[in-house]
Amino acid sequence: MIGVGNILRTDDGIGAYISNQIENLRLSGVDCLIVQQLQVELIEDLLHYQTIIIADASLGDSEVDLSPLNRLDAGMASSHQIDAGMLFSVAKNIYQKDLDMYICAVKGEDFSIGDKITTAVLARANTAVELIRNFIASAS
Repeated sequence: MIGVGNILRTDDGIGAYISNQIENLRLSGVDCLIVQQLQVELIEDLLHYQTIIIADASLGDSEVDLSPLNRLDAGMASSHQIDAGMLFSVAKNIYQKDLDMYICAVKGEDFSIGDKITTAVLARANTAVELIRNFIASAS
């Protein structure tokens, strides 16, 4: 479980919040990590996991979405913008491993400076925690 985001940018900290909540559940076989942004350096660590869930704030229309990474969109990005698709692509091309990755996107509203997640987004994050918990339970 990787929570992505900046906890000092209001709703951008939602990935970190979700990762912390999942960690607090102490689910067997689940490790949690919080990062401000995805880095290529994560790949070697990710190779050892059966399934990877990445939680992050989204600007999309869906309030909460947990879905598999669309492998058709996996490609290269610039060195200043690395996404889950790039991590998948590098793992496949260099290590010949298809990572089983899921993206949990939670619609954010406020990305200004601040350390409090907005009320509506916090409710969405709690929904995401339940979705992830149920997904992990069904995969066990």
